[in-house]
Amino acid sequence: MKDYRTGISPPVYENRRLFGSGRKIAIAGALVALAAVGLYLLYFQFAVKWPGEREEGPVPLPEGLSAEEICPEEGRRVDCWIEVANQRGCYVWVVSLQPDHTLRWDGECSAGLGEGQGALIEKEGTFWISYWSNERGLLERGLRQGNWTTRNSRGIVVNGAYLDGEKHGTWIGQFPNGSTFEQRFLLGEAYTRLVIRNADGEVTGPTLIEDTRTGDQVIPQRDGGEEAGRMENGSGVTRTEP
Repeated sequence: MKDYRTGISPPVYENRRLFGSGRKIAIAGALVALAAVGLYLLYFQFAVKWPGEREEGPVPLPEGLSAEEICPEEGRRVDCWIEVANQRGCYVWVVSLQPDHTLRWDGECSAGLGEGQGALIEKEGTFWISYWSNERGLLERGLRQGNWTTRNSRGIVVNGAYLDGEKHGTWIGQFPNGSTFEQRFLLGEAYTRLVIRNADGEVTGPTLIEDTRTGDQVIPQRDGGEEAGRMENGSGVTRTEP
């Protein structure tokens, strides 16, 4: 029997009502998905901050930093201070940062410098992220200190220590297939070759130079001076205060 108001039989009419409701739900779901993608791109990809989260206008450099020490906006950044993408006026020290890579700091910032425990998140790409790394550890006045752990988008995990922003001691990394690599540093300078071992522990790369020094040592500085430090089984990870 047809509905005299629509001229449509009840089963057909009911099906059309259901179809119309399903279409509205699908459109609403698509709009929600588009909104989520838009928010992701704004916040994570382009580092756009919400109102009140990031001040506008020029921000003075932290005390003790000069314009000559600030990383350039273009090209590779080497041994310089960089303003992190998500905290205006907050700087951290970088040894090397490739072009088109951005750096974020999810910890605190004090007097214009990264401070305390947190993660430094490096990303390559603007619209789509082609590479990322997550470094977690301690910053003291913008410099990495102590033990840090790094994980990246290629599945590599690296553990090592810093002293005043420089790699210092034994650094060990692991590839997704279980093979490892190892290298030792003294205030940012490698003093052994990079050694690669397969998952069974067999050396497949250069042979590690044996170094078992332990005790107080005189550590050369980049400016030509010297500093007292302590080595533990070949790894210089502590500093002797004057």
